[in-house]
Amino acid sequence: MHRDRWGQNKITPARAIGHDNEGSIARVTELGSLVPEPVELGYHLCYGDPGHKHIVEPENLETSVKFSNAICAHAKRIVNWLHMPVPRGRKDAGYFEALQKLDVYPQTEIYLGLLHYTGGVGKCPWLYY
Repeated sequence: MHRDRWGQNKITPARAIGHDNEGSIARVTELGSLVPEPVELGYHLCYGDPGHKHIVEPENLETSVKFSNAICAHAKRIVNWLHMPVPRGRKDAGYFEALQKLDVYPQTEIYLGLLHYTGGVGKCPWLYY
């Protein structure tokens, strides 16, 4: 993605994610611009945690990827990291397929929420560590 020196491009946030989240993107990127460098800036994308469960179980990472792309396209500074949710038990390739469309800064680190409060490493046998 081509960006000018302030991280801007010609795609509006709402068009980038396909529905009307322009206000959300504008708010989080404006708040991010208040974090002075060299302090790292990151965003935790979340589906809530009441009772240690997502409010909505995401079908895949598509919404998180679109939201991440829009944040990075409109951020006024480097986004150092992004954290995306992964429901317990989702290890199928289909869930992660949208990551191929991730278009963020090259130096942005991606963290996937694989460990859960009620689980831990022992409850995630497919996770290699």
